[in-house]
Amino acid sequence: GARPTPKKVHPCPPAGAAPRQKHAVLGGGDPGLDRAAASRRKAIERTLDLHGLTQVEAHRQLLRFIGAAAEDGVRLALVITGKGRAASTSGTARQGVLKTRFLDWIEAAPLHAAIARVSPAHPRDGGAGAFYVFLKAKSARERPRS
Repeated sequence: GARPTPKKVHPCPPAGAAPRQKHAVLGGGDPGLDRAAASRRKAIERTLDLHGLTQVEAHRQLLRFIGAAAEDGVRLALVITGKGRAASTSGTARQGVLKTRFLDWIEAAPLHAAIARVSPAHPRDGGAGAFYVFLKAKSARERPRS
């Protein structure tokens, strides 16, 4: 007979899958930058806290924040998304919506052009509910206007 179709399609990878492969900017590049940020050898120049916002509000604030930071020559920012609910009453883990959406937003235009890489923050800076955002140098982003 025919196999039953799944009731719900899960956009997130199954447990055990490497989520870093979906989001190219996450963890790519220089891991030494992560260590420098976590140890505070590289200063966090700006912080944005998105948790508690709707997706629309969070996206709007992220666009403004990254745009202004890039314009000001900021190289390292911290974005706090929140962890989401670690476990629901049914015991199933659920990744935060803003955390997931943040990773999608930074890979899309116009944010992708300003971001060199993103990595999970050290526990002292928010851990699983926050990300270090390494911005490209201003000269690397500038293009001749047509």
